[in-house]
Amino acid sequence: MKNIIITLILISIFLFKNVKCQTIEPSNFYELLKTFKSDSLSEEEEDGSILIQREAYFWGSRLYPHGDCRIAANAITNYANNYNSLKTLCTPNSTANWESLGQIGRPVDHGSGYTEGSGRMQNVVFDPKYNTVVNGIVDKTVYSIAAGGGLWKSSNGGTSWSNANTDLLPQCFVSDLAIDNSNSDYLYISTGGQDEEITLGAQSNMSRLNPIFTIGIYRSTNFGQTWTPINNGFLSLFGGGGTTRKIVINPANSNQLFVSSTLGLFTTSNALANSPQWSLLGTVNGLPAVDPEWRGIEFKPGNSNVIYASGKGIFIAHSIPAIRLIEYLTTAIEMYGKPKAIRSDNGPEFISKEFQIWMNDNAIHWSKIPKASPQENAFVERFNRTAREDLFDPNMFFSVNHAIELASKFKEDYNYKRPHESLNMLTPIEYAA
Repeated sequence: MKNIIITLILISIFLFKNVKCQTIEPSNFYELLKTFKSDSLSEEEEDGSILIQREAYFWGSRLYPHGDCRIAANAITNYANNYNSLKTLCTPNSTANWESLGQIGRPVDHGSGYTEGSGRMQNVVFDPKYNTVVNGIVDKTVYSIAAGGGLWKSSNGGTSWSNANTDLLPQCFVSDLAIDNSNSDYLYISTGGQDEEITLGAQSNMSRLNPIFTIGIYRSTNFGQTWTPINNGFLSLFGGGGTTRKIVINPANSNQLFVSSTLGLFTTSNALANSPQWSLLGTVNGLPAVDPEWRGIEFKPGNSNVIYASGKGIFIAHSIPAIRLIEYLTTAIEMYGKPKAIRSDNGPEFISKEFQIWMNDNAIHWSKIPKASPQENAFVERFNRTAREDLFDPNMFFSVNHAIELASKFKEDYNYKRPHESLNMLTPIEYAA
C-alpha cells in the first residue's frame, strides 16, 4: 500500500513541471467584482460570497475611481513612512468575556471621527510568563489580535480588555504578535490583513481581491505603551502591495525574528538594535523562500534550531532538480513510510548521481522503465489522464496561486473523497489504512 501512496505523492510533485498559467485579467478591481456576480458561478465560488463582500467593503471606496490596487499600495507605504500620530485611543464598547468570545458585531462610529471597537478576532497570544509569579503577583497577561482592530491586551486572564495603543499607528490591521521570551516588555507586531482566505491570493496586480496591505513591522520595548517601526529592508519591498501572515521570535535568541509574507520569508538577526536590518531569504533547505505560499511558521519546542513552516502543500516549478526531488521524497517517506522500490522514467533528475546515491543510502530499489515505454508505468499514466480530464482540461488558470488552489482541491478530492473501483470502491487513504 505504501508504494501506491508514494506514487500519488510523486505525481502531485511532477504534475506541474510544464504547466503554463494563462493570464486573463479584468481591467480593474471593480471589473473583477462583476465576475463574482455572474450567473455562471459554481456553488463553491458562491460559498465565498461573504469573503468577497468583505473585500468589497474594505476596498470599494478606497480604490474609487481607478480600481488600481497598485496606487493604493504606494499610498499606504508612503503614508506609513511619513506618519505623525494625531489620533487618540478608543475604549471598548463593552467588557469582553470568554463566555461570549468577546465583543460581537462590526465596529461602529460614535461621532469621534474614528470607528471604535475591536472587530473580528483572529488570534490569541499568551505572555511567556503567564500563570507564573512575578514580583509577588500571578501574571495573567494575554493578547488578542483583531484583524481590523489592532492588538488588545488583558492583564486579568481575559476578564477585561484594553487596546495596546495600536490605534495610534498609521492603520490598525495587525496580523500577528511575537513576544520576547526573555523580556516580555519587548513586543513585535506584523501588520496587514492576512489573506482573508481569498482564493485568488494577495498580489500587487490591480485586478486582485487583496487583503489590507502591510505597513511593516513594529516594536514596543515597554509592554505595548509605545510602538516604533523597524522596517529597514522590509517595507520598501512592499511598494507594489502585499501583507504579512506570521511573526515568530527565536526563544533562545532574542535578536532573531522570522516573518512570513506574500513576498516570501524575511528574517533579521539584530532585532534588538536601534534599526534592525531585514533580509528576504532566497532558499530554505532547497525550497524557494521568495514564494507567496509561506504561511505558518513556528520554532520546534525545545530545539530552536528547527523551524516548522506551512503552506498550501503544492509547489509549482518548471523543472525539479535532483536535490529538490530528494527533499520531496524524504518528506513523503517521513509521512507514509519507506517503499521497497520507486518506479520512474528516465528523466534527468532520476538518472542523476545525487538521486542514485540517495536511493542506495536508503536501500530503495530503482525500477527504471525502458525509454519510450510509458505503458510500463501504467499507474502513473492512468493518474496523468485523470488529472488532465478533471483538473487541466476543464479549468483556466488565471495565476500561479489560482493553479495551486485548484490543484490542492483536486488532490484532496482524489485521495480523501473519491472512491476508486480498482481499490474496491475505497479512497486511497481508506485503502492504505
